[in-house]
Amino acid sequence: MRRITLLIAPALTIAQLQAADITSRPQLAYSKTFGGSGFEYGNVVAADSTGNIYVAGHTASLDFPVKNALQGRPGGVPLRASADGGKTWTTPSIPESVFAVAGSLRAPGVLYAGTSRTIYKSADAGKTWTALVSAPSASVNALIADPGDANVLYAGTSRGLFQSRDAGATWRNSTGQGWNVLGLAMNPSRPSTLLATVSLNDRVSVYRTTDSGATWVLLSNAPFGAFSLTHDPASADAFYAAASPQGFSPFAQQAAIYKSSDAGSTWTKLTAAPVAVSTFALAAGPGAVFAATTGGLIMSRDGGATWSPTSLTYPAENVAVDPANPQTVYASASSIFQSTDGGAHWTESMPVRQTVQAISIVPGGGVFVGATPGANVFLTKWSADGRQMLYSTYLGGSYFDYVTGLAVDRTGNAYVSGYTYSTDFPVTRGALQSKTAAAYTGFVAKVGPGGDTLAYSTYLGGSAGDAVFALAIDGSGSAYVTGYAGSDDFPITRGAYQSLIARACAGRKAEDPPTGDAFVAKVGADGSSLLYSTFLGGGCNDEGLGIALDSSGGVYVVGETESSDFPTTKGVLQKSPAGPQKAS
Repeated sequence: MRRITLLIAPALTIAQLQAADITSRPQLAYSKTFGGSGFEYGNVVAADSTGNIYVAGHTASLDFPVKNALQGRPGGVPLRASADGGKTWTTPSIPESVFAVAGSLRAPGVLYAGTSRTIYKSADAGKTWTALVSAPSASVNALIADPGDANVLYAGTSRGLFQSRDAGATWRNSTGQGWNVLGLAMNPSRPSTLLATVSLNDRVSVYRTTDSGATWVLLSNAPFGAFSLTHDPASADAFYAAASPQGFSPFAQQAAIYKSSDAGSTWTKLTAAPVAVSTFALAAGPGAVFAATTGGLIMSRDGGATWSPTSLTYPAENVAVDPANPQTVYASASSIFQSTDGGAHWTESMPVRQTVQAISIVPGGGVFVGATPGANVFLTKWSADGRQMLYSTYLGGSYFDYVTGLAVDRTGNAYVSGYTYSTDFPVTRGALQSKTAAAYTGFVAKVGPGGDTLAYSTYLGGSAGDAVFALAIDGSGSAYVTGYAGSDDFPITRGAYQSLIARACAGRKAEDPPTGDAFVAKVGADGSSLLYSTFLGGGCNDEGLGIALDSSGGVYVVGETESSDFPTTKGVLQKSPAGPQKAS
């Protein structure tokens, strides 16, 4: 757990130190530690004319301290649900990240959700949820409801495999100490047999029960490092697994897909593939098997003997097949995509970029997308003596947001800038740019003096990747920003100093990513207009990292360049770089 440590000395400058006593040392006025139970870091700090301190940074804590907040919780939601086949989505209220949702045809409308902390139950098809008091206090990575007995549930957790025989009222652990159950698989035609991927003593292995969880046996022939399991509905004994030598690790390599035709006793390697490290990277329906990979969704129609790419070529993480309608398939690939023809064609069903943990299709046709809420910007204002938090707020969308610039005007408005991967970053009506489809893009926002209002918020970027790295404001409230522009269609104003990105970088190969330039832009005081904007750079990569204003309206930008042809003026100290990357 990381916490922000804010160390603030009196508002002294070098001139004040010299005038007071050149031999004295600065004194520590106060030290303030604050944060949530996750991780966060402070990135930028500013002070207003009365000495109040403003701190902005990045947090992944769901319990970061908030006060008088314009956004009281992280952007994004842990659970989204659709009851009409992905046409519309609702956001049922569950406070923690959701890793799995399950239900049984024997009890229509009764559902269970496994979260990062415990298990929740719904009696109204997922509209409302209540935490089960007796459920295990653990990360619940997998849930299965027995298709023949609605009272029987299995929960794979970070503390072992738990079973309930009374619809979640009580639970017992059916495994040994130290088990971290990553995934579960069961064929509904043989519910007494379950396979589990288990992390134990730094090894990820596959275990099996044939007596409904009473006893478990290690499958010594199973692929080592298996992180995803699914059953084949065409055969009670057929299972698929994705595995890598590194197991369930973000650094997993050499992944491959395996198949067992005898309920896990023996396994055959089907194909090597860059399968996404997700417990729900595999799914099967009658006549088709799907695998989410870093190169998109792949599928097999011959039991895994041969594989071919689908038309969904974005990096995919999770996939699910509707058991009641196997032609309907859902996949997470940044946003949620749906196919209604068995994977041949795909349409975007939910255009929200988020960290999807699972796609669950429950009996009766409900579709649930479990996710981890976004890691957002935070903005906190402290009194000048550091004793009182005046306000504290999240600012962000469903994915990842980063702050790089902070300034405060004379009336206490706080201006923040940075870049975001969220497609639902909060923007205001009449904003300069209200939407983005880029992988990441810049933003500029103005927060009111009380911290509870958003005077304006806008994206700033094109269709590729762009980021704001620094910000300054003038007396009229206009915001000046600089950063990196990788988009040819980055917004540039008429008569700009440089209207196109220079891309003639010597020595770059055709397969190298395109280069980008620094930019300098001025955003109007209400956030709805771009007063000017220009590229600034040469043929290689350039970035603006700092910006300042003088009293006559001059703008100064500092950054770095890889370009030997970066624009320079007559009579400058240095016309060309002495190395591959120098300050400009």
